[in-house]
Amino acid sequence: IESDFELGDVVIIEGSIDTGTRTGVATSVTYDEIILGPVTSKPTTTDSVEAIGQIILIRPSTILQGILSVIELEEDDVIEVSGFYDANHDLVATRIERSAGTEIEAKLFVTSVNSDTQFVSSSLTINHTGPDIPQPGDYIQVEADSSNLIYPVLDGASSVTVLQPANLEQGTEIELEGIVSDCIGP
Repeated sequence: IESDFELGDVVIIEGSIDTGTRTGVATSVTYDEIILGPVTSKPTTTDSVEAIGQIILIRPSTILQGILSVIELEEDDVIEVSGFYDANHDLVATRIERSAGTEIEAKLFVTSVNSDTQFVSSSLTINHTGPDIPQPGDYIQVEADSSNLIYPVLDGASSVTVLQPANLEQGTEIELEGIVSDCIGP
């Protein structure tokens, strides 16, 4: 339903494409934020905000819902962010709004692993006792209660899922999303 989505939301469309007529039929359209969590440092400029230790870049095209500028945000305000990671693993927001949530849900890149129970994403250290610890470069989804965050440490993620491992074997099929930064050809 179109009313379920807001301007700036990044959605996933599944369906089929008829390459002959260049038309398609969507069987599902879903939205899932890339970051839901508290601001961890009060913004001092209008071009970025930090939430759960992740720097989120603001572009002129970023939709700010219910706020005029990210400078209005305070530390511990919970925000919902839609956007994409660019080739440098910088998160570029397409939409940001305040949220009343108490859960943390984030899709992140692992920058380092400290031990069998601890890994790091940007400036956020995540303690997790699950069966597998992600590896550097893995793209993961982390879920936790916000009461477990005493920045810069998230102590006790309820779920850590590797969405895309950093190292894939040749021939592995992948799905790719991101920002088109250059186009070659017609």
